[in-house]
Amino acid sequence: MTEAHTVETFLPLVGTDFVVRGDGLEDVLRLESADPITRAPPEGHRAPFSLTFLGTRTDYMVANLIEITHPAMEPFPISLSAIGRTPQGAFRYEALYN
Repeated sequence: MTEAHTVETFLPLVGTDFVVRGDGLEDVLRLESADPITRAPPEGHRAPFSLTFLGTRTDYMVANLIEITHPAMEPFPISLSAIGRTPQGAFRYEALYN
């Protein structure tokens, strides 16, 4: 994630697929939401936001900084945390940016 990325960067991409690669594994993640976090950022910093993704794998894929790609963006590193599972067993992930 570059400092240039903001919640507005991701809003048009909600509902589209990203590809993540890490630890020899790959998954397609659908961006479910891009939401602002409602606290004011420190002066000179971007407004905080969160991204929520739905994966396709039923095994936990990511645990640290990995590369994510999307056709509309240059590849960038992202840190994802698993926040739950679907009834089918796929993982949901969240990224928080302060």
